[in-house]
Amino acid sequence: MPKFEILRKIVYSLSLIVLLSLILMECRDFLYPIALAILFAYLLYPVGHFLETKGIPRILANVLCILLLVVVVGGVLYFISHQVGKLTSNWEEMKQQAMDNIDSMEERLGRPLAEMIAPGPGHLSDVLLDSLEAGGNTLKTLFTATTGTVTKMALMPIYIFMLLYYRTKLYEFMLEIMPDRYSDRTKNIVLKVSYVMRNYIGGVFVVVLILSIVNSAGLAIIGLKYAIFFGVVSAIMNFIPYFGTLLGGGIALLAALLLNSDPGVALWTLLFFIVIQFVENNILTPNITGGYVQINPLFTILGIVLGGLAWGIPGMFLVVPFLAVIKIICDHTAMLRPVGKLIGKGGTGEHELTIKKVNRFFHRSKH
Repeated sequence: MPKFEILRKIVYSLSLIVLLSLILMECRDFLYPIALAILFAYLLYPVGHFLETKGIPRILANVLCILLLVVVVGGVLYFISHQVGKLTSNWEEMKQQAMDNIDSMEERLGRPLAEMIAPGPGHLSDVLLDSLEAGGNTLKTLFTATTGTVTKMALMPIYIFMLLYYRTKLYEFMLEIMPDRYSDRTKNIVLKVSYVMRNYIGGVFVVVLILSIVNSAGLAIIGLKYAIFFGVVSAIMNFIPYFGTLLGGGIALLAALLLNSDPGVALWTLLFFIVIQFVENNILTPNITGGYVQINPLFTILGIVLGGLAWGIPGMFLVVPFLAVIKIICDHTAMLRPVGKLIGKGGTGEHELTIKKVNRFFHRSKH
């Protein structure tokens, strides 16, 4: 009998996961603007709360917050769309420049090395040209998808306003629907979720702002054309954890091959983003956002991939903070506590690589 009980639970759990996945995918155009609105509401809450403490009515405070958001996001989107228009209008010219760069690269590498990298009658030129064509199509598709996402979020400012305006009512609702014996636990969950979401989203925006300045300055020093544009775009990609810097660096590297007559610019761009990847992963993100979302890398990467499959680019950005919410709920629910431990960062301390362990290894190697 216990075996059948376990089997029944497994079937119910799998059925629930499949049903939830279908709902998320089929209702994506309705759901992800609301999910984004929740994140932006957490981001704007400190500003709105500050205005309310200064005597400004909640309605007016929320309107001012949303106007601030619209101005900032609208300004960034206008800048990006304007620059993308310039780039796409000069695509044939850029492709010719890329061919000249590739020919120069073949001469510098030497024919034997070029044939080793790309054997066959096409040699290096055809291989790299095909890659550039694919990269250009990917870039166009990426920005088309981003623009399409923005047009689907016309109601998002209204969602944000309502979430900020009714936040007290929503909090009281969650307390009232739970039994009295779970009241304290529910308060703890709500407060922890608010703390993590607010600080994580705020931290991510700080990281993106810092990287926008650093990337733009670095690419300008290197001599890349449209340095500010590609610096901002590569920084915005960091809204996607782990993959963001790689995507942003790939776009900038493609631009260096297409836009600059000196192939050395591409090499310096590659080296620059290798350094940026190290700084972002080991200094910026751990110190600004790393302490708030305690999700291990395996489930973070799986979540990003699944989020991208279900909701595209918005899903890749949204999945990490909502995984953090799931973990908080699991940690405060006895039956789900093992799930919280599974997706969390704990439990691998003995296997972590530390300076002490490295020194001990080399000390043993010498003897």
